[in-house]
Amino acid sequence: MVDRLVKKCETFLKSSLTAENVCLLLEQAHIYTEESLKEDYRRVIARSSKEALKSNSFVDLCGVCVKSITESDELAVEESVVYEAVMSWSEAECGRQGLEVTDTNRREVLGDIIYTVRFPIIDAKYLSQHVIKRDVLTAEQLLSILRFQQDNKAYPCTEFTVNQRALRKPVTFVKECISRFKGTTRNKRSGMIVDDSESISFVSTVDISLHGLKLYGSKTGDRNILIGVYNQAGDTLYEKTHMLPNKEEVTIEFQHIIKITPGQTYTVVIHGGVHTKVYGTEGCSTVKCRDGEIRFMSSRNKEKEYQTVTDAFIVEIMSFYHGNIMCHPPRTIASLSVVLIPLMYNIPVSFTASLRHTSNFIRSTGVHGSIIKPY
Repeated sequence: MVDRLVKKCETFLKSSLTAENVCLLLEQAHIYTEESLKEDYRRVIARSSKEALKSNSFVDLCGVCVKSITESDELAVEESVVYEAVMSWSEAECGRQGLEVTDTNRREVLGDIIYTVRFPIIDAKYLSQHVIKRDVLTAEQLLSILRFQQDNKAYPCTEFTVNQRALRKPVTFVKECISRFKGTTRNKRSGMIVDDSESISFVSTVDISLHGLKLYGSKTGDRNILIGVYNQAGDTLYEKTHMLPNKEEVTIEFQHIIKITPGQTYTVVIHGGVHTKVYGTEGCSTVKCRDGEIRFMSSRNKEKEYQTVTDAFIVEIMSFYHGNIMCHPPRTIASLSVVLIPLMYNIPVSFTASLRHTSNFIRSTGVHGSIIKPY
């Protein structure tokens, strides 16, 4: 029982990662010696280096965690960003230790962390305008760095690392809606409030991150809907209430992205019931994406009189990705939002992709009604 609970907690934490909170989670994993989680978090930091280093949670890290990040070869940032991050951290650490924020005290609280900043490869202009003006480095250290930048063969710098970090090639972010329906029709079920939960299941052949949905809007005014995302084991990866306004189509962005593992089945559920203005028809069960495909299936969370693959109100799966993707999701669930991760750089890239899949009218969108999880 305890092991299962721990597994569920780990699944939730991994699915809730963002660049803003990953440093906070890394610190907790360090406190509780969760080595596997620490590795996962460091990989996320490597993929979102600039955002993580500039996050509010970075300055709250302990010195050990800061050093584990700043000494990494995998940080995909300019060295000036690393320098600014450790300076921000040193200011916060001075405050925690009750010290006045001076360069001398910054240097004291930094300790060996200062040597993880690769000063010899910092841009020369930035070095002269920002680093030299401070007293964080000694005069001898500054002279050694400047000589190295002038002639690295004649004046090797042995005190600091001089190797470039594994800066990744810039990736083009493309925002695109990926439709899965060939058509739409006015809701022929007008006059009937649907109480069932609407859902769609899908399997991806590539690494993606679910980012949100596109739904057809409410016919009867603004409604609150409960959206759930579950893995094939039935674990809850996301469950939040969102507003479904009285519009033709509505884009709903999740409060955190959800990592999707290739070959695993995931189910999106709109709990409760609501009238939608229209629903999608002639949905496709398989949609090509950049490096693979996404296959949609009618969910088994409840017996239905129609197929959520061919007709539904879940219009699209929305995603952020690198390159072009063409995908399609259920009839009332208009789209899902995913993040495809280019494996060549191991960086998650974001685009809003609507996957219009062929799914039958996904009827439920309200918060009323019982919560039904897939099995």
